[in-house]
Amino acid sequence: MTHALRYSKQSSNTGDKLNSILSTIGDPNVEQVILFATPVEPSLGYSESDGAETNLPEVAALAIGTFAGAKVAAIFDGAFLCAARIPRYLEVRVLLDAAVSSGKVYFAKHRAPFTSKENDADALAILLNLGPFEQLTTSSRSRYFSLISNMTEAALQQL
Repeated sequence: MTHALRYSKQSSNTGDKLNSILSTIGDPNVEQVILFATPVEPSLGYSESDGAETNLPEVAALAIGTFAGAKVAAIFDGAFLCAARIPRYLEVRVLLDAAVSSGKVYFAKHRAPFTSKENDADALAILLNLGPFEQLTTSSRSRYFSLISNMTEAALQQL
């Protein structure tokens, strides 16, 4: 049995959110992190907690690990991170660099529905059912990035 809990959204600072997911990826108790991309426009399940329409799609994540002998899944959803503008893309780039380096980050090949209105257990079940997941590597990175931006990373780096 996996216990689901949601990342606290008390901070609206994207730097804090980035540091939280980076710490999670680096935590030796975390066995796997799965990245998702939300829809590009409001759809079923969308709410104010998913952030501004102009920021879509958002990055979402699951971090699965064992803590004190219990299997735990932390859900990072809602208005978490996005690549909508250059400063936000720079944060996502740091995330993806760390993800590739870790060797334990995967991604869903299809967009995830909005889950921030769901209870923790239901959000976890919805996200886990989007598998199978592909490992995020240097060669697969562009496939994930295409889900969170209508531009390529190379194009964004030229701006």
